[in-house]
Amino acid sequence: MAPGLLLTDACILLRAFPQAIGDIVVSLDEDLESVRRRYNLPLDVTHWATFLISRTACCFDTFATTAPYEITHRKALLQELYPGEDALPDRLNAFAMNVNGSYAECRVMNDQFRMLYDGYFLHLNVTERTVIEKAEVELDTTREALYNQVADVLARTVEWEGCLTVALTDKGHRAYMEGFEQRRAWAAETFPRHVNEVLEALCGLVEERKRLSDEASAVWDEQVDGFHQHTSISRVPVPELCSALNPYSRILQQLSAQSVTQKSLVSKLKASSSKSVPRRWD
Repeated sequence: MAPGLLLTDACILLRAFPQAIGDIVVSLDEDLESVRRRYNLPLDVTHWATFLISRTACCFDTFATTAPYEITHRKALLQELYPGEDALPDRLNAFAMNVNGSYAECRVMNDQFRMLYDGYFLHLNVTERTVIEKAEVELDTTREALYNQVADVLARTVEWEGCLTVALTDKGHRAYMEGFEQRRAWAAETFPRHVNEVLEALCGLVEERKRLSDEASAVWDEQVDGFHQHTSISRVPVPELCSALNPYSRILQQLSAQSVTQKSLVSKLKASSSKSVPRRWD
């Protein structure tokens, strides 16, 4: 018996490769489709750059129009609500330090109480013990509530310190204006250039894998025609079978490399898009 694979089995084996290649292409296209849906982009990937750049420019224009007004409005409102010669951020920090210091004193007093409680509890009569035990529970409850309140005050102080600095101090205003100009340059120059580079590469991948899919189909059609022209052959020799597999192996390797490249490009696109809408003033 001549070495090789039965012609029918060889056809089944080879046919699986263009089908697998087609599935990989569909999967990679679906990954891009999920990105399109997430960012509400046009169906044609070649239009994504224009859409994203226009959206970012619109978001920045809105931000540039509203942010200065909001800062000025809030500055006037804060100064009206909290009049005084001292800067409000300094007063806020002083208040937070005072709260923290008061809580530290409370902890010292609580530690002293615990020491006295442990030292004298057994020397008390039953009635006194009952009173002290009740006081201990109430003190623990109060201390826990006070701890939560202090933690909340300090967290809010940290949260609002940056905003108050921007709205109420010259240093904060200068920093805001510097950040504003950096954001303007990013929206007008950096973001469009970056997005165009990423999407140009993505479009190249889409076109290339369509070509690879068509190539795999054409190779299969050519192989089928070749097998049909040799109807007298019942087996496909091993060297010929290996040669027939080579084009598919090359295409699969290219698609595997594409998958890695596309993931990297999509990550870059997502990172840039997430920065396209201003979220904070500082």
